[in-house]
Amino acid sequence: MKERIINRIDYGSTGHFQIALVSEPYVGSGNIVKPIPGINIFQFPNGNRVKACIMTKSSCDSVIGLSQFSSANFSAVILNIEGSKLYIASVYIEPNSDENNTLQRVENFLKMTSNCHQLIGGDFNGWHPIWGSDQANLRGNEVVDIAYGNDMFFCNIGHTPTFETVSYGQVRSSYIDLTLASSSIYDRVVDWKVDSLICPSSEHRAVIFSVATRGERRKTNKTTSTFRYNTNNIKWEELRPFFETKIMEYVPQNVTVEQMQANELEDYIISVTSAIQRTCDELLPRSTGRKYRCPWWTDELESLKKQVIRNHHNIQKLCRQNKPLKDALLEKERLKTAYSKTFRETSTRNFRDFCERQGKEDVWSVTNRIIKSNPPPLPPATLKKCDGTYTNSSLETAQALLNKFFPDDDIIDTTLQEEARKIAITVSNTQDEPPFYL
Repeated sequence: MKERIINRIDYGSTGHFQIALVSEPYVGSGNIVKPIPGINIFQFPNGNRVKACIMTKSSCDSVIGLSQFSSANFSAVILNIEGSKLYIASVYIEPNSDENNTLQRVENFLKMTSNCHQLIGGDFNGWHPIWGSDQANLRGNEVVDIAYGNDMFFCNIGHTPTFETVSYGQVRSSYIDLTLASSSIYDRVVDWKVDSLICPSSEHRAVIFSVATRGERRKTNKTTSTFRYNTNNIKWEELRPFFETKIMEYVPQNVTVEQMQANELEDYIISVTSAIQRTCDELLPRSTGRKYRCPWWTDELESLKKQVIRNHHNIQKLCRQNKPLKDALLEKERLKTAYSKTFRETSTRNFRDFCERQGKEDVWSVTNRIIKSNPPPLPPATLKKCDGTYTNSSLETAQALLNKFFPDDDIIDTTLQEEARKIAITVSNTQDEPPFYL
């Protein structure tokens, strides 16, 4: 996995994000990220391998890509929130040299959108004490100059590195993944933290945060319902005998409630309540939020994932205690290899089973639909017009496309067109068709 940054706006209790800024996404042997059901991917390859993109849920329909600012290393969108414009960008800059002048593109983007809210996240590969590095390098100084020169502030807090790898038996970590916000929205970036559990097999750790749409601290999407169990499809008459049997097991029998003292009655009520809860736990499904899970995910994969995470925590513990890392690092390589191998095998096996389940009528249609080489659908983005300017909204983009591919005819184009129009508006004097009823 090469997903480097996940900057999530509106990160709910189910662990899902609304918007993700991704650096160095996985593109396989191609140049672009393949389509993901339910996700809009804003990527601008321009013939190069995509190294920065923005992913949004399909339900987040107020986002439009900004072609005039974007490149393979820089993806920019505009999000309309309650009448305000928020410009968001995902960045990736190569560690040794800025071959694509991405830093210059960042500065141009900030200057051109300076009158609105701005938010940038990505892998800058720069060091500076402002965001936790022990020292500064040239890249870090350049980033600081651009940020402060355009009224941008760094949101990175805490002392958790965003990158960690092992070189020659030694753990090496750094703070190279940054989040920047304009002064107008900086105080609305809340709950910023580094999360090592989202991409446990990646050397980079995910960065998550929320953005309050108002001046107050944003509330999460956690449910406020007091219902603990999901009873929508429960057949109570069938459940009743099982429920009574369980209650009889847990509730004290042969007691006379009328003769109980206050403290005895209180204890009895507690025991009855506990019995009901235990019975419901055993017989009724829990009411939980919907959480997406890969359909072919197995208990073995979940176990291997947890082992990778535990090993990661163990390495951190050994580093803090200045103890040898050799055995832990060997274990890390073994676990990651086993995890990756099982992941690929399970995915391949599931796809093979899926194909084998298809009937004679639909097997080829399904397979062809999966492997077809048509370009992926693109989310709405600004468009460069013939005069060199760009459209500013999805409506203007749609109008430009209509004018390009379905232009209005000029009434004086050709003699043939004039004759065709005259024929079209002339009513022929022909016999009426017979009625459609007897």
